[in-house]
Amino acid sequence: MGNTIIKNAFKEVRSSFSRFLAILLVIMIGSAFYTGLKSVGPDLEASADRYFEATHFMDFRLLSSIGFNDADLAAVRNSSGVEDTQPIYTIDAFLSYGQQTNVAHVISIPDSTGAINDLHLVEGRLPQQSNECIIDKQRSEAGPKIGDTITLSSGTETPINTSLSQTVYHVVGLAESPSYLTKDRGITKLGTGKINGLVFLPAANFTLPAYTEILVTAAGTSGISTFSEEYIEITTPLEESLNTVASQRVEIRQQELKADAEAQLAAQKTAFAAANGIADPSLLDSSPEFLEAQKSINELAAPQWHVLNRESNSGYLDYQNTIESTNGIASILPLFFFGIATLVCLTTMTRMVEEQRTQIGTLKALGYSNAAIAFKYLLYAATASVLGSLLGWAIGFMLIPQVIFNAYRVLYTLPEMTPAFHVSIAALSALFAISVTTVATFLSCLTILRSAPAELMLPSAPPPGKRIFLENVDFIWKKLQFSQKITFRNLFRYKKRFWMTVLGVACCTAMLVAGLGLRDSIATQVAEKQFGDIMRYDVSLQLKENLTMEQKSALVTTLANTNLSTYLDNTVNNISVQGSTDNSDPIDSLLMVPADPAALSNYFMLRSYDTGEPLVLSDHGVILTQKLAKNLDVTTGDTIVINEDETTTQLVLVEGIAENYLQHYVFLSPSYYQTIYGELPQPNQVLGLLDSTLSQEDLAATLMATAGVSAVRFTSDNEQDFQNTLGSINYLIWVIIIAAALLALVVQYTLTTINISERFREIATIKVLGFYDREVSAYITRESYLLTLFGILPGLIGGIFLHGYILDAAEVGNVMYVESILAQSFILSILLTFMFTWLVNLIMIGTLKKINMVEALKSNE
Repeated sequence: MGNTIIKNAFKEVRSSFSRFLAILLVIMIGSAFYTGLKSVGPDLEASADRYFEATHFMDFRLLSSIGFNDADLAAVRNSSGVEDTQPIYTIDAFLSYGQQTNVAHVISIPDSTGAINDLHLVEGRLPQQSNECIIDKQRSEAGPKIGDTITLSSGTETPINTSLSQTVYHVVGLAESPSYLTKDRGITKLGTGKINGLVFLPAANFTLPAYTEILVTAAGTSGISTFSEEYIEITTPLEESLNTVASQRVEIRQQELKADAEAQLAAQKTAFAAANGIADPSLLDSSPEFLEAQKSINELAAPQWHVLNRESNSGYLDYQNTIESTNGIASILPLFFFGIATLVCLTTMTRMVEEQRTQIGTLKALGYSNAAIAFKYLLYAATASVLGSLLGWAIGFMLIPQVIFNAYRVLYTLPEMTPAFHVSIAALSALFAISVTTVATFLSCLTILRSAPAELMLPSAPPPGKRIFLENVDFIWKKLQFSQKITFRNLFRYKKRFWMTVLGVACCTAMLVAGLGLRDSIATQVAEKQFGDIMRYDVSLQLKENLTMEQKSALVTTLANTNLSTYLDNTVNNISVQGSTDNSDPIDSLLMVPADPAALSNYFMLRSYDTGEPLVLSDHGVILTQKLAKNLDVTTGDTIVINEDETTTQLVLVEGIAENYLQHYVFLSPSYYQTIYGELPQPNQVLGLLDSTLSQEDLAATLMATAGVSAVRFTSDNEQDFQNTLGSINYLIWVIIIAAALLALVVQYTLTTINISERFREIATIKVLGFYDREVSAYITRESYLLTLFGILPGLIGGIFLHGYILDAAEVGNVMYVESILAQSFILSILLTFMFTWLVNLIMIGTLKKINMVEALKSNE
């Protein structure tokens, strides 16, 4: 008996292959999308982990304001938890090649491979002679190639030979560095303020008196993902240990600097006394010059150390944010796909069971149990699910991650990715797929299996005809043609089919709206609003600390002569912010204090995030940007704590929350700054508006040549960097849109096929009555278009909510996306939905023409 049921199930596959294929395809798309999106994040992490492991990427990078000596290196090396250390030298220099001259960051490399931040050699070889070098692969795309010669120069009054033993080098290799995952090579005090490439030289070529940086790797991290909690647990104690060493070494180095200065001062006293015939040099201690010198020595500030982890590396942080955004999107949308698959399976299996009620009644009469009969349909559905899952795995694990990864490689420097099969993801996908189809099939069988065999052997009665509401509206109903009246009656007569079709169309429209809306929110509107409406300044100048009067005067003169239309002095400081009523982690932010708050709107527009009304800085509180307020869970009228360092904290009132999409900002007026800090702010930044005819390169070169300017950054560069970062997410969004379109097409095809199969006798009847093929087609397609129209409106509303859920999951770090969808995306979603309906109807016209009137009208035996 069991074998008969199994044979019958597989025979049913052959006889209703189009129905079987519909279930298989919808499961395949859902499974492929689920496994593909879910595996992108782990595959990106694994690819980065392999790259970092192979290149021994540093866990910490130490910087010092005076460099490092061997004693500093030994203290770091002896810290608990350190696996290895490596000192390196770095300088910025002008690189000349042919007619090109750009700024390069020159980095020392050790004599042997396997060092920290080991280079990934793309082409050529490592330097073997003192006059050989390697350049980064990105630089070679528009510059020197292997075999070419480059010349390095300082670009300042200090000659390059104080840093390097020679200036001319032959390029022998092209390489990539794990320290530079993105195309951004950083900023510099030379030229336009932007580094254009990297040059790697043997350490022996450097003549610097101290190491520039110390790279550190942590013990016990081998084989552990850098993105895991376990990695954080291992490296956090080491970071604390390194900070302790830093605080100890800066005190020692301060005393050493004072001792050296004292010795130099004593030598100067002795030399001065000998030259002027003074027997006792101590007699000079009271002279004004030496008193001033001694005062300077006593006030000599301690050097500064900075312990930077991997997240301080901008390329690493961008890559990490990309993974988190991808994981956020993958956590919601694939489940929606499986929800639609449930609808299709339920509709398909319900129709199949209903068509075979006579056969089910016969089996029951022959003594087959309800479980045995249900097993046939469960096996049918499960077979489609398993095959669909297997095909979905092939596409999901092999194709989708590779497509997205190739898009990401435009932005990130990573080796080829090896797609992996993730057992847990595959198991969950199969569980979802099989559960969806079997549960839907069980529900379809449940009602009909409760009926008696005699009842099942009789044809089911058609739904009774009823007057519809539109028939009561005479001025409309009387003007409709006969075929149009039949269409409206059929729509509301078959309520189950009506709601299934409307719900299916709504889900498809919602996915299209969500996908296109993500493109609007992430790839289009953020850049337009942030760099067009909010950040209105064109250029920012970072000023050096403690400017002299001469430097300030020179800066004012330079600004007056550079054709900047207007500019604004500003104070910007790095701070951390916490809520005042909880123990939440501090959030890194930028403190902004414009010298003239009334003019700030010309450079940075502060407007309410909910009403759009302009916000004005007052003398009683601060204005936060919206993502910072959201993360702190504060609103207007609350208080927050500003931390400048571990010992300096200020409790301030939130007076407004401003619209902003990139970076966290806290805005203060100068008078409120003076109130809470007891001193006026010292401007360290200038925001400027450019004359449209001015060359950015020429302006940057002029400003960087000014003594008081340390860096120049154009807003257009910031916008381009942001667009590059979002370019990878844009590819992911297009994958979502295409998958949604495919699923929408399959759903509409399945529902339309079921609609026609349910009405074979009805369609045959109107053909017998003399309806032409064109009229028969219109009879069916008219209903299809109306059902599509009814489904679009709830689909648009559902798409808005789905779009919001995905955005909340995709937001990371200090980025906030625009929670709105452009009108053209709604229009495009509507047009695509109608286009799919039209395409399916076009395919179904052939099916309608092939209906055999005699066979369709035969009585049920």
